[in-house]
Amino acid sequence: MTAAAALFAADGLSVSVADVARAAGVGTGTVGRHFETKTELIQAALADPIVEVIARADRADRLEPMAALHEVFHSMVEAAAAHRGLGDALAGLGGWEVTAALHQIGAADIRRVLDRTLIRAARSGALRDDITATQVLQLAIACIKVHREEGRRSSEIAQDIVLRGLRR
Repeated sequence: MTAAAALFAADGLSVSVADVARAAGVGTGTVGRHFETKTELIQAALADPIVEVIARADRADRLEPMAALHEVFHSMVEAAAAHRGLGDALAGLGGWEVTAALHQIGAADIRRVLDRTLIRAARSGALRDDITATQVLQLAIACIKVHREEGRRSSEIAQDIVLRGLRR
C-alpha cells in the first residue's frame, strides 16, 4: 500500500497496477489479491489525503467565516497539489469508478464541509450568496491546474484572485 500511495501521489491516477507491483517488489497477482480492481487500490491510496483535508476543514470551523473559507479552499488546493492522484480524482480524471470511490472515502464529506463553510460566510455578509460548492470546487481544480503548470507562486496568486472574487 505504501508503494501505491507514493506512486499515486507523485504520478497521478495514470499509474498502472503493474507499476505499483514493481515498486512494491511483488507480482501483479499479489496486488490483485489485496485489491480486486485498480479503483479499490486508488480508493485505499487516497483515503489518508482526503481524511486530512476534511480534518483541516473541520478545524477551520473555529475561525471567522471568511478565514474558514480561505482555510478550506487552500487546504483542498494544497493537498491536491501535493498529491497528484488526489488532484486527478477531484478533477474527474479517473472516470466514474474513481468518482464513486471518492464519495465512499469522503469526497461527500469535503462537499459537506465546504457547503457548511459557504453558508456561514454568506450569512456573515462577507460572501456572495449565489456561490455553490460545485463552483468553488471547480475553482479549486483550476488553481490546482495552475499549480501543476506554473508552480506554487502562480497558484497562490490564482487562489487570492478567486477568494477575493467570492467576497461580497
